[in-house]
Amino acid sequence: MLPLSGERQDAKGIIHDKINSIDTLRGSSTVKRGFAHMLKNGVVMDVTNVEQALIAEEAGAVSVMVLDKLPSEVR
Repeated sequence: MLPLSGERQDAKGIIHDKINSIDTLRGSSTVKRGFAHMLKNGVVMDVTNVEQALIAEEAGAVSVMVLDKLPSEVR
């Protein structure tokens, strides 16, 4: 796939583009297929309580990691 005008693709498959003077990043189809391949066996969910663990299990998480605080709350 040839990049459109103003696009450039780096070595990791990330497409850099500028739309209306706003820099954007998009993943190529290779990146998107690779991401789906990584998640095909399920995901590990970070939870802080039993209720969240049950929701994650019902949603198909293959495992849960119980944390005192989520990384976003540490900041």
